[in-house]
Amino acid sequence: MKNSIIAATVVASLALAACSKERSGTFTDDEGNVTEYTVDGDNENSTVEIKSDDGNMTINAGKDVTANLPDGVTTYPGAKILSSANMNSSEDSKGGAMVQMETPDSKDKIVKYYKDSFKAKGIDVETEVTADKMSMMAGKAKDGTVVSVMVNEAGDDGNMIMLTAGRE
Repeated sequence: MKNSIIAATVVASLALAACSKERSGTFTDDEGNVTEYTVDGDNENSTVEIKSDDGNMTINAGKDVTANLPDGVTTYPGAKILSSANMNSSEDSKGGAMVQMETPDSKDKIVKYYKDSFKAKGIDVETEVTADKMSMMAGKAKDGTVVSVMVNEAGDDGNMIMLTAGRE
């Protein structure tokens, strides 16, 4: 399912950005595995279905989608939600969610909020990277919850936040 997840991420990105007029197609990886996709929706909300030999995945994405975040994982307080996506796989019921947000708060304040939030949820931060105008953290809890948050400085517009969460 790894290749399908990569394909799903590519297709979800296209769906979120409404950059593609392609409504269906295929991806073939280096090993010859074929993944089919279909996209239904408009410039604001879409549903992407992905089918492969490893299983099927459905992604609902857009500005009117509410992310199904795991218990204890929250959006940044006061942030404007730009778009969300939910991903569900036929091979398990774990799924995942992604939320894109913006806020005028500082990058340091946002990073501190998520460090404290992750600690309260019992999520051990396993990766932390800061490079120039970007900070990223990723971690995992004992209950299988996995999260990552990326904060990018956006100049006068404040900061962009990309939160992803799901179950391992």
